[in-house]
Amino acid sequence: KLCGYLNKLGIKGPIKTWKSRWFFYDENKCRLLYYRTAQDINPLGSIDLSSATFDCKIENGEGVFEIRTPSRAFTLKAISKQAMMYWLQQLQMRRWEFCNTKSRFPVGSSQLVNEPLAGRTSRYVVDNEDFLPLVKTPTEVVGLKAASLPAPQTSTALQNISLKHPWTEIQNTVYNICGSKQLWRNSGNVFSFNEFQEHPENLNEEQEVEEGTLEDGRMEPRLNWIRKARWMNSGLPGSPEELSREKNSVDKVSVLQQQILTLTEEVKSQKELVKLLHKALEAAQQEKRVSSMYLTAAEDKDRLELVRHKVRQIADLTSRLEALEQEKKELEQILTLRDSHIQELEEHVQLLMEKNHAKQEVIMALTEQMARELSDPLQEANTITVETLYKQQEEIEHLKDDIDAYKTQNQFLNSEIHQVTRLWTSVAENEKALLMK
Repeated sequence: KLCGYLNKLGIKGPIKTWKSRWFFYDENKCRLLYYRTAQDINPLGSIDLSSATFDCKIENGEGVFEIRTPSRAFTLKAISKQAMMYWLQQLQMRRWEFCNTKSRFPVGSSQLVNEPLAGRTSRYVVDNEDFLPLVKTPTEVVGLKAASLPAPQTSTALQNISLKHPWTEIQNTVYNICGSKQLWRNSGNVFSFNEFQEHPENLNEEQEVEEGTLEDGRMEPRLNWIRKARWMNSGLPGSPEELSREKNSVDKVSVLQQQILTLTEEVKSQKELVKLLHKALEAAQQEKRVSSMYLTAAEDKDRLELVRHKVRQIADLTSRLEALEQEKKELEQILTLRDSHIQELEEHVQLLMEKNHAKQEVIMALTEQMARELSDPLQEANTITVETLYKQQEEIEHLKDDIDAYKTQNQFLNSEIHQVTRLWTSVAENEKALLMK
């Protein structure tokens, strides 16, 4: 079986992420189905290989290749270069096998199923030997044995979850928790698994998924099962009732804290109001005392003296206010002068620091020049030669690796062009024969 874990590039707006997916080849429909894990029963989508072309992207990194269909392009990444070449060759072989048998026999016939794989793909192997030898099967990452291995872990726990297929994710998760198909048959009134559509490639991870309408009599039990499945999958301790009680207590504490803050602000405002009232009361009492003294005066002369005294006090306070304002202006002028003087001193200090730094750089440059002049010229030349040779050797090794990678890419692309051309020629001949008939 052609199956195994590959990383699939998902693009949503400006965000690009690699998600681990389990890929499985369906021989009857020539489709590459992909799941989140090997234990899932409902695929997240599929890739139609009958009209697809393959390309290995050496410049995008090791193990990266593309499958291009008429509707879209899928970017996949294998764990190594060998695994990538194995997948590409096997996909070429399965496409060749499907297209040839489809042109001779109807799809799904017994003769197609019973014919051995070696006989159906012998022509492909002979043609492919001229371009690229067959890669040995990496059994540790490809095949049914790889299904028993744990799925590759990514940087975050939720990175592999398909957010665009929530219903499929819930079905697969609950199925994995139950661990038995018989249990699903007995509880058929809870979930209904629909057979995968004929063209699932249109249901990719970038499209919106609409949830089906639930029947009235089955609404409540299905929602309860969904809640329980999500709770069991989350791995959190406790029960939903305990969590709701804790949430209610937390909400009550937050409400009480908000009330405490509100009351504290009200107390502060009341204190300020009391201070203002005290000042107004003192002013009123002072005014009352003066008014009583004015009214209790026996003669007009005493009342006139009181008025003169208040006028003299007002004049004295006015003169003091003018003196304070003048002093304030003088202090502001002095402060402005000091700020400007400090600014000049800072600029002067900065200039001196720059001069000092420049002098130190000149001294260091002269010191290095003297050390170079005093050193052995032959030793310096040998050191430069060794470093240059080392860098050139590294560049040569990198260039050799690039040449090997591009040679492999060129050989595969030649085989892909050759096979696609032969498929196209075969289709054209079949159409011509049909037209002649």
